[in-house]
Amino acid sequence: MQVQISINGRDFLALLDSGSTHNFIDSDTADDLQLPRTRAPNSLSVTVADRDRISNVGIYNNLRGQIDTEIFNIDCYSIKLGGYDLVLGVNWLSSLGPIIWDFNNLTMKFWRHGRQIIWTSLGKPRPDQPRLHTLSPTATMEALLTSFSHLFRDPQGLPPQRRYDHRIHPKDPINPQLLDLTAACTSKKLN
Repeated sequence: MQVQISINGRDFLALLDSGSTHNFIDSDTADDLQLPRTRAPNSLSVTVADRDRISNVGIYNNLRGQIDTEIFNIDCYSIKLGGYDLVLGVNWLSSLGPIIWDFNNLTMKFWRHGRQIIWTSLGKPRPDQPRLHTLSPTATMEALLTSFSHLFRDPQGLPPQRRYDHRIHPKDPINPQLLDLTAACTSKKLN
């Protein structure tokens, strides 16, 4: 769902995305707004939809934004979003409490400070507009198995000869003690 968000008196396009764990601001948007940036720890990296990992992520704490008449303080990470100025994920959405989303009418309802809030999306995303995706483990595993199927084929014939071939010398399949025991049991039955 797309909404307009105002930051420092300027309007921006935000995507409300339940498939994103955190909140993100486009790095160019953050630069334009000249927001104070805190450098994230070196260990922090963000995995984006195409599975790339982005490090050197900035953090913007308590970013004051207004959606409709509601004012929020939002913590965001900065990355290149390409298409949206902000992505507000589950981290922010969960702060709203229970939400009723109507995807047919593109509306969202929730209660805040004792009042019911209803937002309507600015529209459906354009087909050419970049989208964020969450990959399911099943779909990811299927894609990996398909792309590396040559590694999972049943072996055909013996392995190729190598510089050092090792041989396992099997033991005699017939244990002499077992033969003695079998013979003893058989002779007792005959008597």
